[in-house]
Amino acid sequence: MDLKKELSKFKEIEIKPDLKSLNAKEKKLLFKLVDAAKLIHEIFLDQVHPKNLELKKELELLRGTDKEDSLKMFEIHCAPFDTVTHSPFIEGQIKLKGANFYPADMTIVEFEEFIKKNPKKKDSFTTPYSLIRRKNNVLVAIPYSEAYKDELKIIAKLLLEASTFADNSSLKDYLEKISKSLLSNNYFDSDVAWIDLKETNIEALFGPYEVYLDGLLGLKATFEAVIGIVDKRASSDLKFLEEKVDELDKNLPLPPKYKSSTKGNSSPIVVIDEVFSAGDNRAGIHFTAFNLPNDEKVKELKGSKKVLLKNIAKAKYEHCMTPIIKEIFDEETLKHTDFDSYFTHILLHEISHGIGPGIITLNGEKVSVNTALKDLYPTIEEAKADVLGVFNAIYLRNKKVYTEEFVKKIITSFVGGIFRSIRFGFHEAHAGANLIVLNYLMEQNCLRYNNKTRKFFIRYEPIEQCFTSLAEMILLIQAEGDYEKAKDFVDMYRDLTPGIKEIIARLKDAPTDITPKYTF
Repeated sequence: MDLKKELSKFKEIEIKPDLKSLNAKEKKLLFKLVDAAKLIHEIFLDQVHPKNLELKKELELLRGTDKEDSLKMFEIHCAPFDTVTHSPFIEGQIKLKGANFYPADMTIVEFEEFIKKNPKKKDSFTTPYSLIRRKNNVLVAIPYSEAYKDELKIIAKLLLEASTFADNSSLKDYLEKISKSLLSNNYFDSDVAWIDLKETNIEALFGPYEVYLDGLLGLKATFEAVIGIVDKRASSDLKFLEEKVDELDKNLPLPPKYKSSTKGNSSPIVVIDEVFSAGDNRAGIHFTAFNLPNDEKVKELKGSKKVLLKNIAKAKYEHCMTPIIKEIFDEETLKHTDFDSYFTHILLHEISHGIGPGIITLNGEKVSVNTALKDLYPTIEEAKADVLGVFNAIYLRNKKVYTEEFVKKIITSFVGGIFRSIRFGFHEAHAGANLIVLNYLMEQNCLRYNNKTRKFFIRYEPIEQCFTSLAEMILLIQAEGDYEKAKDFVDMYRDLTPGIKEIIARLKDAPTDITPKYTF
């Protein structure tokens, strides 16, 4: 592997947010949060690969030498392999399907058979917050609070210290509760407190959330931390959408028997400029937004919260997205793209994560969609959010919230973004989801390719129905929780055809993503 060539694919961006809006106490609080986040990152590294922490120490000895590129790759990907291609850049260190959540030789069949024989242990084995290990040749579940006890004690202490600088009561409450959650392995109270953060200048998230790294069962959550300064004006401008989440949920193209009676009474939307991130948000492809928590019990009670990282999204649009859409779209289509529409689809994508099937009935038992669809869930869920992002934009246009032209731009910007993410390889959830959408749109003749100009153009009228049909298919798969049906669907559309491979090859010089350099 040519490391210099691989490194050049990631555009280094200096993240230097304006701290002038913070007072002296808030700045002290911020630095405590960053210290805690750095330790969260260490836990995440251990979750990614069993030898990660050992490799990190070895690679840090290369700093300042002619072999430093390996360290730089490791710092970008948080692993000894490329998180986009999964190719190892350190000999012998392959990506494990179950990361470091399970014994390397454990199979899905072994896991499921163990639970069948030991039904009382099901909760401790299937919780997102435990590691599975072998002890005396028998599988055991170790809670995160025990497995990472030493690190979590220090993190909890730092968060409590940070809380003493918080004049905002909701931020103080969240920091106190998350410090307890990290040690108790119960995140319900802190998740609720996080949703309830109000009128604070600093946004902070700590804990284990996303399950994308678990390619074996799609169960185990990775630790992350995101710290940012709230853009109060931008957040206020989007407040009207908070009140429309239940309306969007009720409008979904699903049979009535599959629709939820409630999605909770809170759907806050917050726009921030990221100051620092760690863990899952730092590895490889950087998040532009997130919708959390994933706990269905919290979502039923409180709803969910959407956080948009505006400075990160802007950097991606300028450095990664713009070169791609100029290459793939014809001049007429290119007119219907801009940053605001791109950013709005990101928001609608995150809102869409919080609606649709959550807890379903499968074989007479109440289970989460995540549990039912196993390893396919991340891809199906990302496809749902992508498609509903457009579907909901069309609905809001029909309700006179958005203009015809703005929705046309949302559609175009989203489709353009597909060509950025499909380069990540279809095993990555977001890329796999985008590949599904791309193949479906091309199959339905809504996205056309001009062989003469070698450019794409969109047929805007039929493409709206395409998104509705695809939304129906994906939502029904989730509502039924049918793993085999989900597998057939993914196998059909998550396909890197020769034509798509040719297009990807044309985009080889566009940056894969940004890599933030935190200076503040």
